[in-house]
Amino acid sequence: MNLQKLSSADLENKTVLVRADFNVPIYEGRVLETARLKALSKTIKFLLQSNVKQIRLMSHLGRPKLGDKSLSLEFLTPYLEKALGHKVGFGLNSDEKISLLENLRFDTREELNDKGFAQELSAFGDIFVNDAFSVSHRAHASVESITHFLPSYAGLELEKEVFYLEKVLSSSKRPTVAIIGGSKVSTKIGVLKNLAKKVDTLILGGGMANTFLFAQGFDVGTSLVEKDFKETALALISTCKERGVDLLLPCDRAIVENRVRKEINVEDIKPHECFVDIGEKTLHKIDEVLKNAKTILWNGPVGIFEEEWGAKGTLEIAKLIGKYASPEVLSIAGGGETVAAIYKAKIEQKLTHISMAGGAFLEYLGGDILPGIKALEEK
Repeated sequence: MNLQKLSSADLENKTVLVRADFNVPIYEGRVLETARLKALSKTIKFLLQSNVKQIRLMSHLGRPKLGDKSLSLEFLTPYLEKALGHKVGFGLNSDEKISLLENLRFDTREELNDKGFAQELSAFGDIFVNDAFSVSHRAHASVESITHFLPSYAGLELEKEVFYLEKVLSSSKRPTVAIIGGSKVSTKIGVLKNLAKKVDTLILGGGMANTFLFAQGFDVGTSLVEKDFKETALALISTCKERGVDLLLPCDRAIVENRVRKEINVEDIKPHECFVDIGEKTLHKIDEVLKNAKTILWNGPVGIFEEEWGAKGTLEIAKLIGKYASPEVLSIAGGGETVAAIYKAKIEQKLTHISMAGGAFLEYLGGDILPGIKALEEK
């Protein structure tokens, strides 16, 4: 994909509008995770070194109701100053070199991709930079329509994201292994179908694995299962066989009895029991696959990650990826709980790339054309 790169832009003495993603987790007025704020630092540093006149940052936060100003972005300025290492002002009237504009979703036209609103935003800058891959699957005014009114470029973090996802999809380093977890097949069917054409081994975990087990005639007890997707699961199994892709499903799972974790073979589940995680035998199989992998892609937890008795499998996969990660292995992971597991396992420095994106990450892997990315292609 030929993106308009920031390195080709004439930035001298220009006011630059930067679309960022500051939709961070908040609890009692405090930001719980600042990774998305820090991710912007490379682009900001590049802009400052290019002698821009001013940088104006744009983002949304949450889904504010009409007239509700409780999700104002002003409280983020001290967090941004720490993450970027630079003073950050607030609002259009700020004289600071870097300023943060108000929550874009305070205007209902943002999510409608309204060209009138985009044109109003474009009046605040000379150049537009999108450094928010995580919102680029949305055709919103500050993501897509604004590119019709200003010279538009990909930020450094967005450019890196696309570069690594393209490398995974091209499967340039084989064998290629994809580990896909999560609760439902229905939310990731596009990803699964696309990856089945490109990888050597496809490992499934989480609730979605139950649907594949069910499709093959296994009882899954009271576990989450999408029975309506039985034929979809069977079709994917067939596709993997036709293409010579090894489809690895859990051979043992964890259940919980009186809040105590117990591991059983998948065929031994009782009608009242529920799968909550993968077991040691499955982890051993995953270990055997990963030790020979040259490309590793991971998205989604393989168990009920928010519970202690359901988090072991996900954390162990993180440790296995960290064990085999090296400069010779292309290792990429993305998604909220996946990233949380990576940081909890303390392997973040070992991976090639960690994506903060969720929906955009999945849609890109599914082969979808993201409107925010398409808008940045070389004309």
